[in-house]
Amino acid sequence: MNDLLNMAFNEPTGKEITHINGLPIPKDLLDFLHKHNGGEGRLGECMLYLSSLEQMQKLNDDWKTAEYLGNAFIFGAFDKDILIGYNAKTKRYCYIHSGYVLPEGVYDISGSFEDLLMFLSKNDIHF
Repeated sequence: MNDLLNMAFNEPTGKEITHINGLPIPKDLLDFLHKHNGGEGRLGECMLYLSSLEQMQKLNDDWKTAEYLGNAFIFGAFDKDILIGYNAKTKRYCYIHSGYVLPEGVYDISGSFEDLLMFLSKNDIHF
């Protein structure tokens, strides 16, 4: 996974954050965030922005994901119009067009964080 990411990472956090909007953060994402705690940089031809654990709840509060998405939360952005997140109902990583933050706008992609990064690196996103 690390060979995909050309990013500047944040300092690791000691906080034990395991849920966003009452939804569990998947273990592989938590492991990554405990080591790198978010950051930004290039993934393929586009920019990837990953929230730190400390800022993730604020990100979701700002986007009102508890109200508009229900079973999903966001943890970052890809390129300029794409939010990336996790759908706790389907247990799949997903992307969401930033102009359509509703359950019908959630596109499930993969069962693992690494597979989500592989998908994003190909930049084959269609709405």
